[in-house]
Amino acid sequence: RGSDVDFPDTDFPMFRLADVYLIAAEAILRGNGNKSKAVEYFNKVRQRAYTGSAGNLTENELSLNTILDERARELYWEGHRRTDLVRF
Repeated sequence: RGSDVDFPDTDFPMFRLADVYLIAAEAILRGNGNKSKAVEYFNKVRQRAYTGSAGNLTENELSLNTILDERARELYWEGHRRTDLVRF
């Protein structure tokens, strides 16, 4: 039995797929990994928001600041902005 009889005590974290793609792209850039893979993950988020590949970026255009800006747009009102700004 939980501590409250009216409401469940089960809390579980939820991650959106777009958040996971942006986290992966950031980790690849910070770790000097395969930048083409980071661009692929980033563009998957953009393809959902734009019509097809209209919003896709190239490897030269992708940077940590671009990812931060995309996180601000994609995760608007989801409580990530402050921790993103501290981390970046």
